[in-house]
Amino acid sequence: MHIIILIWQVIKKIEDDTGSFEKNKELLIKYLSLLLKYDWERSKKEISYFIWPIYIFGFLNLLLVMFGILLNYVYIWKEFIKNIVENITKKY
Repeated sequence: MHIIILIWQVIKKIEDDTGSFEKNKELLIKYLSLLLKYDWERSKKEISYFIWPIYIFGFLNLLLVMFGILLNYVYIWKEFIKNIVENITKKY
């Protein structure tokens, strides 16, 4: 982080009162804005890496729910058909 060293150098100049205060202030603002921009870009990349597992987890949950619903319908139809067959066989 070379920019952090530059920031501390400018702060030291301001504390020592060497050079123009306004010039050092503008330089410090510039360096801080560059540091914030760098940090912002790095944070955006981190977020984009973390979002894919969330999508995958959601998709897998959706598949599990759909599979559960399908199994429920299969069980209901199986019992329904079983009851019909039992009723038919009892009559004859």
